[in-house]
Amino acid sequence: MGRFAGIALTIAIVVSSALAGAAQAGSRQTEPGPVPGFVAELGGSRARVILVPGTGDPTGSDQVGRTDAWWEHQRVTIVPYPAAFGIRVGPIVLGLIGNGTFDDSEAIGTRAATRVAKAAAAAGRPVIINGFSQGANIAMNAAHRLVRSGAITPRNLTVVLGADPRFPNTGVEALAPSMVPGVTTDGPREPSDMTGVRVVSYCIRGDSMCGLANPMADPIAAAFYFAPGYYVHAFMYPKVGSYRQVKTWRDGDTEYHVYDGGNPVGIMLRDMGVPVDKRFDDAVSRAVRVPMPGVAATRHRQQVPTPRMLQKELYRRFGWQLPVTDPDQIGAQRRVKPVARHSYSRKPRQTGLPRAFCPRQVDMARFTEAGRCDGDVTQRRVNGR
Repeated sequence: MGRFAGIALTIAIVVSSALAGAAQAGSRQTEPGPVPGFVAELGGSRARVILVPGTGDPTGSDQVGRTDAWWEHQRVTIVPYPAAFGIRVGPIVLGLIGNGTFDDSEAIGTRAATRVAKAAAAAGRPVIINGFSQGANIAMNAAHRLVRSGAITPRNLTVVLGADPRFPNTGVEALAPSMVPGVTTDGPREPSDMTGVRVVSYCIRGDSMCGLANPMADPIAAAFYFAPGYYVHAFMYPKVGSYRQVKTWRDGDTEYHVYDGGNPVGIMLRDMGVPVDKRFDDAVSRAVRVPMPGVAATRHRQQVPTPRMLQKELYRRFGWQLPVTDPDQIGAQRRVKPVARHSYSRKPRQTGLPRAFCPRQVDMARFTEAGRCDGDVTQRRVNGR
């Protein structure tokens, strides 16, 4: 079940990301709503804003449309990068949106954003890096590079993430395993990874990029809201300030904001000119619950594993290294020692463990090299195992 759910989710993400990117590439300008409340706290007029657009928006026109009113008093620089979404099939790169793979696009964008932000910091200005979707990954990657290299002090850096694919528990990269070459998923972010840097992350409820249901817990909601959720992702963020804020919390140096504009199906239909009202939204939401961004799916008070969590555990058991591309995850892997792998002969040497206390199946994580058991002896279980 877990394997097939992971494969299905990965395929759906590749297809829908391409469609959403295509929609953004040809998107019409949506009338912007009020400025979200958190924007007023993001810095004064001296701050330099580095704008990192999302997939299918290499010129940044869509991201400017979403946030133009946010930065009326700051100088804004748009980071040029491919904003592409593609996969690798053997030696061939299949560019679904733009040229190159998603990973290549993200790497190019990270270098460009780091260079632009470093120049602004050298001028003594506070820096705000604002990234959306793929640009959110780039914004955080650049922030990691800047802080780790000492190019900017944490108190002079703010990162604003819109529709972050690595939003905790419900971000598409927090759920999907890394199975498609060229589209690496990096899991959820560590919210306290960069002490002193202010990070603000916001998501519209129903957005399939940051508010996706865990398919292992609620496959119906994951499938039902996938397409409407990508419509919300591509078109509705200019109105985020007009939506009701339903959840906010802080974890480490990151503050999260969740906005609710109604049921994703209703939002999509109304934006397309179909006159459905709140009663329609309520009826659809009762039939299929809309996931709450940031909230982990649970069953019997235990978190339901995501496809990515299952992949991570499988790799850990085999001593393999999970593919990652973002600098925070690369650094985390370097700090984790790989699981030791032992080969056991049919008749291990005599050990200090009493024969009566050896489990029938040896758990390698619980027994040391000097504590092996004789597999030919019938043993009783230890500690309920």
